[in-house]
Amino acid sequence: MAESRNRISARSSILLLTLLRFLALAILMALFEPAAALAHASLVGSTPAQGAVIATPPRAIVFEFNEAVAPLVLTGIAPGGSSRKFSATADGTRLVVSDPDLQALGTYLFSFRVISDDGHTVVGTIAFSVGAPSASPGTAAERKSPPALVNLGDALAALPLFLLRNRRRVFRNLPEEHTACVQSQPNLGAAWPGASCGLGLPAEP
Repeated sequence: MAESRNRISARSSILLLTLLRFLALAILMALFEPAAALAHASLVGSTPAQGAVIATPPRAIVFEFNEAVAPLVLTGIAPGGSSRKFSATADGTRLVVSDPDLQALGTYLFSFRVISDDGHTVVGTIAFSVGAPSASPGTAAERKSPPALVNLGDALAALPLFLLRNRRRVFRNLPEEHTACVQSQPNLGAAWPGASCGLGLPAEP
């Protein structure tokens, strides 16, 4: 009996170690991605500036990057919520929108998609107000989670699928009764088999 318990405990430890390794890898990937993104082109300034309130409509909108870029898509959202495409001219590290013809008063949101010299696509937004700020149409769009948190969340969400696809390999050393336990729980066992079977925990409270 003691030998059987030791065997189950050892195999449960292997499962737990596998889960911890997967989680550690997901965390490392999430943390290193923002650092890698800094090596590519990024917006360093604009005219009008981000969050600026100006008295009259601008004669031009300028996006300033830390390296040369080429425009792909540039979209502006007016205070009333309507949107339209704008054309921009590349001038070294700057993108210039000449005569944007912004007539309404309120907050404008401009989203851009550009490509840098190294071939990477860069996206971003700026917002500024003419006359006075209004309810920004881009408020929800600007409230984005940091890349690290997004990727970590994606990795954690993918963990059940990883276990489902690899459960035969993970559980190949488990006793036959534990394998049967996993197969008998399509909802909990397949998605999170270690919680109920591999670790010897009850399937239900």
